[in-house]
Amino acid sequence: MILRAAVMAMCAVNVAGMGLVLGGIAGWSTLAHLFLTQASVGFIMGNATALAQGAVPGRAGAGSAVLGLIQFLLGGLVSPLTGIAGEHSAVPMAVSMAACSVLAVAAAAAGSRLSRPKC
Repeated sequence: MILRAAVMAMCAVNVAGMGLVLGGIAGWSTLAHLFLTQASVGFIMGNATALAQGAVPGRAGAGSAVLGLIQFLLGGLVSPLTGIAGEHSAVPMAVSMAACSVLAVAAAAAGSRLSRPKC
């Protein structure tokens, strides 16, 4: 419940932030956008890690290794894209944050469907 709400909040904040940046509104709104995104990440990372570790209790080390691999792989793939327009534009950052948030919502929806017990 907390994880789903935090992912949805992060997605809404990032899509709104992308709209503000694309609309040319930057400055304090971008700072608020980044603050709210990081606040939601605090809720997401702990809960997602606990749920993932709980899914493989006998292999906690392997589960942790897979989580770390995925985090570093996605970070390595997305980070060059955020600076593609140079240091004077926040558009690539906002677009990549919104795209990753939409993917996170899709992953959370798929994960919740897969984890439901079958009657």
